[in-house]
Amino acid sequence: MYGRQLLVFLSLVSCGSCFLTHHTFSFQNCGDNNTDYIHVTNFDILPKPITVPGILNVTITGDVRKSLGNDSRLNVTIEKKLLGRWTKVPCVSSVGSCIYDNPCEFVQVFAAKGGKCPDAFVNNGIPCTCPFNPSQLSMPYSIFNISSIRDSFQWLVDGDFRFTVNVLKDTQNVGCFTTTMTMKRSDHHHSGFLFS
Repeated sequence: MYGRQLLVFLSLVSCGSCFLTHHTFSFQNCGDNNTDYIHVTNFDILPKPITVPGILNVTITGDVRKSLGNDSRLNVTIEKKLLGRWTKVPCVSSVGSCIYDNPCEFVQVFAAKGGKCPDAFVNNGIPCTCPFNPSQLSMPYSIFNISSIRDSFQWLVDGDFRFTVNVLKDTQNVGCFTTTMTMKRSDHHHSGFLFS
């Protein structure tokens, strides 16, 4: 639901999840708590492994300390574990390990869908607007339905992945998060955008 920033990788397709030994999920800040504009103290997704398409329960707690708008950038690195080693997923068609010059584009998808912000955001006071102004982030476990995945991307959501997101304002790093998770493709196959 409302996502486009997961995974593209065009080689080693056949590995799939054959090297997974356990179901992984971890999250940590990798920035400087004294200077970060955005700080997340808790982030979790259920079930584990994360199964898509499907229904996910997501929780997040943190705060935005200073305004972030189209003058900021996101440097996203996605890695997949293959043959026991982390392998960087390249940026293809703005999906993968990419630099996004205008993170406000990520909330424009809501306007494209008639301006409806997800209920989980609305009910917890998390706006779907840009710039992102100083505010508290507090969303208890809330349901998000990932209803479909484009067929050509099905295998990209099967395996162990590590996501690192650096938030940049000019040349200053003002936020950093890293998440490691196991993802599993469900038995239901759908068409559509990567996530819809």
